[in-house]
Amino acid sequence: MNCSTGILCAALVCSIGIAASAAVKPHFLGRDSAWRATDIVEVEETDIRGTFAVVNVWKGPLLSGQRVRIPGLAEWQDRNRKIVVRDDPLGPATPLRTTRLVLFLTRKRSESESAETTWIPATLWNTWEASFVWLERENVMRTSKMDL
Repeated sequence: MNCSTGILCAALVCSIGIAASAAVKPHFLGRDSAWRATDIVEVEETDIRGTFAVVNVWKGPLLSGQRVRIPGLAEWQDRNRKIVVRDDPLGPATPLRTTRLVLFLTRKRSESESAETTWIPATLWNTWEASFVWLERENVMRTSKMDL
């Protein structure tokens, strides 16, 4: 085996290793989430973890100003959590606030009319991280599907 063939083989093995270590993570799928959602709302954080104030309603019977309680999203409100965005994989990371979100929600049917509405993620992945997008200035951002 000559030197160039050895280098080509080494490069191939490295690229297979990188591809094998990549994993598809739960990520936002707009069409799927919109189709599954009973409610799509733009919200702002409140002082109560897991509770959001509805700003705009895009789908469903919720009203602007109404509060929705979604305990599964409380972890995304953690002020110590570092969420960064990279437009360019080699560029600098930008901190991302989580104060404005668009939530894609599905109402879970309750046995009792008096019970509080329970919300579940409107997503194929059935995870909260894949059922919302961030609104940051003039940008809409979502979770990434690949983790290298």
